[in-house]
Amino acid sequence: GFLFVPANVSSGNLSVFIRVIGSIYNFADNLCEADWTVNGDPVTCGKMPADGSFIIRVDHFPKPEEDLIETKTSIYMDLPDQRGAVIQGVYPEIEIRAGDRLHFQTACGQDLPDCDLSFQVSIQDGTGTHHLGNWGETSDGVMQQVDLDLASWSGKTVRIIFTVTGNRSTPDDQGYWLLPVILPY
Repeated sequence: GFLFVPANVSSGNLSVFIRVIGSIYNFADNLCEADWTVNGDPVTCGKMPADGSFIIRVDHFPKPEEDLIETKTSIYMDLPDQRGAVIQGVYPEIEIRAGDRLHFQTACGQDLPDCDLSFQVSIQDGTGTHHLGNWGETSDGVMQQVDLDLASWSGKTVRIIFTVTGNRSTPDDQGYWLLPVILPY
């Protein structure tokens, strides 16, 4: 909390309205609530293969391509070393409220010169699956910031789908969904 003493209060009474704006849903914090697949095969969250052929995990101190250490809770994905490898997470149903927005950044990891990934977000509702966008990432030192208006689904229950696809066959296909959250307006 913060302590502040206003100089203009003479009666000893003070009324303050404080609005705290936080996320409605943090996808990284709820990583294991999603149904995960790698190349279409179901995987159990928290149980990665012993051979390290892929990794899906929460990273509290990610190291994205901008050569800095972030403090944004993130989802780290290390894709299988094959062209077209896909990791996908389908999150449980969530009700979208008026003004809700989906916010995140995408990035390759640091010091991965051959990283070449496609990040995609879709939303499932009672009428089907709707593609919200696709963002390419290479090791160019630039992270993409995305802010999507979810007004079309206000009052509806939906599932959010995060997909990452490797565009090459390289061990450098490692990337982040940085602070993927639903925020109120």
